Amino acid sequence: MLYRNREYRPQMSALFREIFLCSLCDDEADAFTRLGEVLAERLQLNRADYERTHTEHSFILAQMHAVLADLHSVEDFLGEGLDQAPAGPMERQLLEVAERLRPKLAALADELEDSIVQLTRG
Repeated sequence: MLYRNREYRPQMSALFREIFLCSLCDDEADAFTRLGEVLAERLQLNRADYERTHTEHSFILAQMHAVLADLHSVEDFLGEGLDQAPAGPMERQLLEVAERLRPKLAALADELEDSIVQLTRG
């Protein structure tokens, strides 16, 4: 979910961000890296292209939407391990750090979202 404020829906093209972790052998990792480089080159938001095709929305606003998506993604990621039993002392400490950071990220995301909503409605 990109926005907590259910009344606000940006009138712009859909945003997509995906972050995941996986374990790959060296050959797979090399191939995946090459594929990722090609995708990033072809799919990365280019300011000139964006501004030519989206005259009603600013590039900076699009970037802030992406930042908001990233904040929510990291917030969710930090919450994923909190219900799992830690394997050892280091994992327990890392989960405590995640638990401490998650509400701060949520507050930051809420502040950014509120600002976006206020600025785009005003």
